[in-house]
Amino acid sequence: MKTKSSLLVLFLLMAGSIIAQDFKTRSLEAMGYRNESIMGINGAISYFLKVQPRDDVDRTNLILQVKPSQVLREDMSTITVSLKDEPVYTTRLVADAIDSVMTIVIPLNKRYVQEDGRFIKMRIDAKMAMSDEYCKDVDNPAIWVTVRNSSYLEVVKQDRTTYYHSLKETISEFNSVSTPVNADLDDLTSGAIVFALLKQKGGLEEIATSNYRNTDSSVGTTVLTGLYSKLPPYIQAQLPEFKNGQGLIKNVILDNGDYIFVITGKDQEGYRKAIYTLTNYKIINGSFTYTMIVDAGPPSYFDKNQLPVVFSLEELGGTPKLMEGIGALKTNYAFSLADYNAIPKKLTFHLEAMLSLLKEGDRGFLNVYLNDNLVFSTDLHDKTSFNGDIELLKCASTVQVVFVRKVSLTSLDSLIPKHLTLCSLVKK
Repeated sequence: MKTKSSLLVLFLLMAGSIIAQDFKTRSLEAMGYRNESIMGINGAISYFLKVQPRDDVDRTNLILQVKPSQVLREDMSTITVSLKDEPVYTTRLVADAIDSVMTIVIPLNKRYVQEDGRFIKMRIDAKMAMSDEYCKDVDNPAIWVTVRNSSYLEVVKQDRTTYYHSLKETISEFNSVSTPVNADLDDLTSGAIVFALLKQKGGLEEIATSNYRNTDSSVGTTVLTGLYSKLPPYIQAQLPEFKNGQGLIKNVILDNGDYIFVITGKDQEGYRKAIYTLTNYKIINGSFTYTMIVDAGPPSYFDKNQLPVVFSLEELGGTPKLMEGIGALKTNYAFSLADYNAIPKKLTFHLEAMLSLLKEGDRGFLNVYLNDNLVFSTDLHDKTSFNGDIELLKCASTVQVVFVRKVSLTSLDSLIPKHLTLCSLVKK
């Protein structure tokens, strides 16, 4: 009996230790990625995994969910995962049933984090075969492997931060916004701006909205906006001293683990300064620690007569994309006309790409689809770069860029993956 009691206590201690580590999951879908497939005998996909300031990378695991074609030869099909261009894991592709999904667990390390501390570059290479004859496998549609966007990071949080977010990045860590129950026009304006910033994250998670009262003892983890006098007293106690006419933006961490991002002011003038700060593109993309006291915050209006608005792929949350392999290599970019604050009369998709020169006898094409409709195609023969404008216009759009490489029979003796790097993507 004593032995059983000791084992029970040991089990409870171990369970408590696991719970205390505070695991959080962050899926590829939440980072804005779709299911991505590698088609053909070989190819590669690159990801940039977002790292948040309080992530303890040394105790974080990468969980990959991979679905291979059921007809692949196990002895000739492999997948390799590289982090920061360093191979860290290789395994054979095995599928036993229609719904067979392989799970790969990779412990992470802070040496894999990029120099800016914000991303981990992950590259997945696959080499696949269905037969002993490469010529038959090159264009075989049955040769594929899919990396599911349900793959995720199993993150453990820590108290210290590894880098400082911008104001926009800090807000984007939340998924809810709360306004006073007796909200006025300023409260609604502030809540709407925060909601719009949260929707720009690119993930598919829902953004929650709620109301709070001055008498509330807890509001949970949320973005909280309202005049200082409307805030619950326990939140007021966490704020620094500031004057009438000043706005305050503060990231509050409570002892119970709740995070509250507060947007407030002692009076209406100061509150509006804090609100207007959220509409200033340069300020919200600048460095932010925990507190910002706003002395001046002029409103930022959308000028209908200004020059064309230009957003780079990076500003929309994208990264340069590398596509390698043989066959049709695809990458998707999703955007909304809401990014422009108005419906433009003309929308131009500007694409710049660098690519390796095709071998003699090979064929290569660059196709651009808008909402699954082909809108542009060009031959890549004798080209090492591409620079072009493509006119698009639709309220909510998804652009798909496809790099197609067809190899000649004379090239099969020395197959070298060709690649296309999308260096810059802007909308005008």
